[in-house]
Amino acid sequence: METTKQIIAKNAKGCINKHGGKRANAGRKKKYREETQTISFRVPISLIEPITKYVKRALTKSKK
Repeated sequence: METTKQIIAKNAKGCINKHGGKRANAGRKKKYREETQTISFRVPISLIEPITKYVKRALTKSKK
C-alpha cells in the first residue's frame, strides 16, 4: 500500500519519484555563531583594498 507522500510524489506517468525533497542539515553551514547582515557603503577607490583587508582581519580575530 502506498503512503500519502508516495501518492503525492507520483509524476505524470504514475511512477513514484525517488529524488528531491527536504533533508535534515542540508544546505550551507553558518560561518558565524550568530545572525549576520549584509552591509554596503561607498568608499574611495584608493581605500577599497586596505578596508577589505582590515575587515577580513577583524572577522578572523572575532571567530577565534
